[in-house]
Amino acid sequence: MNKLRYLASILALTCSMSVHSQGIEDEIFGFTIDNTITRVGHDFARFLGDYRNTQLPPSDYNLTMRERPSARWGNLIWVEKDHSTVYLRFISPSNSELQQIAEDAAVQIHKNVQKLKIQELYIDRFDLDDDEI
Repeated sequence: MNKLRYLASILALTCSMSVHSQGIEDEIFGFTIDNTITRVGHDFARFLGDYRNTQLPPSDYNLTMRERPSARWGNLIWVEKDHSTVYLRFISPSNSELQQIAEDAAVQIHKNVQKLKIQELYIDRFDLDDDEI
């Protein structure tokens, strides 16, 4: 019987800790997650993340960077916020202005996210559930 009480108390502690850690995870923002493949993609992600962290105001959203390399067209790089694309561009591998492109992209992404937040305030969700939007 003591083993059963011990296991029940361990289970209760584990559940309460997971709920507490989930609340903490929801408060962490401002990350730029690099899911790119090539050197160009990694450099672009690094430049964008550095500019975003040093020059733009602190953000309450995370970004995920993805890439699809192509030998013919260059690298297709897109940036997502909450699984929706907020930036998309082809970048050639021989581009020498990669840092400037990334900085311009950071500013454009920040503006796009601000516009999306304003649009979300005016969406009528009276008869829609979260997964139907």
